[in-house]
Amino acid sequence: MRLFALIKLAVPVLLVYLALSNNLEWRNIVTGVLLTVLLFLLLRPRVEPISLRQLVISGFSLILYVLVIAWDVFRNGLVVARIVLSPRLPIKPGVIAVDSETRSPLLQALSAHAITISPGEMVMEIDKRGTLYTHCLNLEHSEALAQVAQRSRLALVARVF
Repeated sequence: MRLFALIKLAVPVLLVYLALSNNLEWRNIVTGVLLTVLLFLLLRPRVEPISLRQLVISGFSLILYVLVIAWDVFRNGLVVARIVLSPRLPIKPGVIAVDSETRSPLLQALSAHAITISPGEMVMEIDKRGTLYTHCLNLEHSEALAQVAQRSRLALVARVF
């Protein structure tokens, strides 16, 4: 039973590899199978049953999370463009501490990634307690929004997993 479940996980990975490589020669297919087996041996994914309801909630939350991140990137890109194009260059750079509000290394990394891809902010360090030390171009703007944005992103990504 476990082998069948792993095969059901491995086939989509193999298909993505073949689609990205755009090469259906037998050597490439064998290479894809070997890479997929190696990936699964290294990562050792847990195979757990998932209900259809949970799958729908996770999928919807993932789509919403991607849209929220895209909106943050767009909005912060406009803010940074306005700052850069202003003749006065009204920046107040600084570092803020954003509590990741989780102990999960995966969720901390996803939070750091979401912050870093937004223009004008970059996570410099994550301490042992999960605090994200973030450099900002506009300290006042970032301090006001950072914790609220962190909570909403964390709530969405927690529903994905």
